[in-house]
Amino acid sequence: MPFCNADFQLQICEYDEDCTGGGLCRAVNATVVTPGQAAQKLCVGHSDEFYDRLYDLVITAESFLDITSLSAPDERFTAAFRNALRYLSNTGREVRVRILFGNMIGMPTDTDALLADFTANLNPTSPITIHIGAWRK
Repeated sequence: MPFCNADFQLQICEYDEDCTGGGLCRAVNATVVTPGQAAQKLCVGHSDEFYDRLYDLVITAESFLDITSLSAPDERFTAAFRNALRYLSNTGREVRVRILFGNMIGMPTDTDALLADFTANLNPTSPITIHIGAWRK
C-alpha cells in the first residue's frame, strides 16, 4: 500500500479525509523511537489504540519492567514493543526488561526470533537489559 507505515501496515495521513480505507487519522505514539520525536499520524481503527496504550506504559519504565502474555505478539504489537524498547534504549536509563510468553501446544514461541526482532536497531551503548522466555506446563 503506498503511503503506508512499514511497521504497523497502516496508511499515513494528515487528516481524517486521507483515510480512504476507513479509520480516523490519529497520532500513534508507538511510532516514536527517540524522546522528543513527533508521533506519526496513521489511519487507525477502533482497536488500534490498545498497542499504543501498551507502548505508553513500557516507555515509562525507570529501572525494571516485567511483561507476561499468554502468546507472542502479532505484527503491530511486535512493532509497538520494538519501538518502546528502542525508545527506552535512547533514554539512557538502566532498565532490566523481562518478558515471558506462554508456549502453547500448536502455537510455539520462538524466543530467539523475538529477541532478535525486539532488539533490532537498539542504541548499542544503551544500558538496557532484555530477557525473553516462554513457559509451558
